[in-house]
Amino acid sequence: NMFRNKKNITAVDISNSKIRACVAEDIGRGDINVLAAEEADLSAVKRSIVIDLGQTSSVLRSILNRIKDDCGVDNRSIYLNVSGEHLDRTNSHGAVMVQNSKGQVTKRDINNAIASAYTQGVSLDRAPIHSLICNYTIDEQDGVLDPINMHAKKLEVDLSIISGISNCMKNLKKAVNQAGYEVKELIASALAASFSVLTDEEKRSGVVLIDSGAGVTDIAFFKNNYLRGFKVIPKGG
Repeated sequence: NMFRNKKNITAVDISNSKIRACVAEDIGRGDINVLAAEEADLSAVKRSIVIDLGQTSSVLRSILNRIKDDCGVDNRSIYLNVSGEHLDRTNSHGAVMVQNSKGQVTKRDINNAIASAYTQGVSLDRAPIHSLICNYTIDEQDGVLDPINMHAKKLEVDLSIISGISNCMKNLKKAVNQAGYEVKELIASALAASFSVLTDEEKRSGVVLIDSGAGVTDIAFFKNNYLRGFKVIPKGG
């Protein structure tokens, strides 16, 4: 099949009233080409929580089979959105002493600082979905955009961690597995929407994104290109 020579992905949106799926290929310069898209009604999800595994997996299987018939692509590994009131955003702070002999920040130092913030950021019943950097600080100077190769003794990082209740996400993944597929990556619905509808300038100057669905409303607030606020309200259209 001609489509299989290009890099393509399958993305699935499981919402309170429908399952939607599409296959898109990367055609370069940040542009994509949608090869096929399908949707079907669903009543097995309530406020973005799966309440019927069997129905969710059978509807998903039928949609992905239709996509396979439409364009010949059958990616067994999919990208899946996640929403629901159980999602939460927490701030976490990590700090490390810069290790190398030149006294310059390396990628390794950044990874160590992120790891130290990460371990403090999420309670045991929750699983992180995204770890987004909000701020770097070197030697008490904050607001650093990229600390690589800067001279410093101490590197600090502030993370914005979006997490969800582990069991809610396990049930989502189980519905996908029962359909014969696996989840390559989860993405919070509000963050996914932000890539579609917000410009870099809007994220820089400050913008609130409100995505009102059938059962929940996802809200994200961006300022200086960072996610500053995040909330899912259990009310929808």
